[in-house]
Amino acid sequence: MFPNKVESIFLAVAMVIMQMVVTFALAILGALGGFSDFLNLNPGARYIVVFIISTAILLAYSLSRSGLKFKDIFHAHFNNPVLVAMMVLIPITMVIVGFRILLSDFFIVYYTLFPHPTYITEQLSVLMGSGIMGVLCICVVAPVTEELIYRGVILRGLLASYGKNDAIVFSAIVFSIVHINPDQIVFALVIGLFFGWLYVKTYSLWPSIIAHILFNSFSQVLSSSLIKIQGVNVFPNNQVVFPSLLMQLIALILTVTGLFVLHKLFTRPSEAAA
Repeated sequence: MFPNKVESIFLAVAMVIMQMVVTFALAILGALGGFSDFLNLNPGARYIVVFIISTAILLAYSLSRSGLKFKDIFHAHFNNPVLVAMMVLIPITMVIVGFRILLSDFFIVYYTLFPHPTYITEQLSVLMGSGIMGVLCICVVAPVTEELIYRGVILRGLLASYGKNDAIVFSAIVFSIVHINPDQIVFALVIGLFFGWLYVKTYSLWPSIIAHILFNSFSQVLSSSLIKIQGVNVFPNNQVVFPSLLMQLIALILTVTGLFVLHKLFTRPSEAAA
């Protein structure tokens, strides 16, 4: 079943290239008067348009190759999405909050070794500060479009040709590498493993979409300092401070408990992922 491992890499790379092509094409059309100046749009609005168009093109291609319908990506015929969402919301939130606090250790070490932000990190900061459209892009549009491709298409296809663990790990590696940005690769790998495990465990795309939205939203909340946690987004006197042992213990308990509850909530899916 499409895609295999090589085709998965192709799709992931194509996603990045497609976003650049769509941005360039819309900018040209804007310059020709077909749109208002595309490059002068709110950054969040601009990225939303690019994400949606790029994903739609790749989805159309992928569905034609696999012979699936759009609704099949969600496995909507197998699990009721509302019921699944209600069951997973609290344990997923526990895992996401725990993960994000524990991953702060990596961020602290990384930014200590490499204090100067990369170009991509600077662009993300601009996006985060672009108002409601930026929040909508980061917390809704990006998670949904990425899950459609990386779990809905790539992981689904891999599960039809490879073992469960192999498929989850490979899809997470592809997901992390395509983020390109060095300070995103590690947490993208870790969280990608969780998203893939959720997809396999529940036999539904909705839990990974919910988890991705919650992860990005919590990161956005931390970036805006709406919640202040020392060693996570608060550093007294600009000194390197790790989260307290108590905070890390709480984060670990949240993560393990959330994973345990999710494990108990769902039986193993059918051997056939299609």
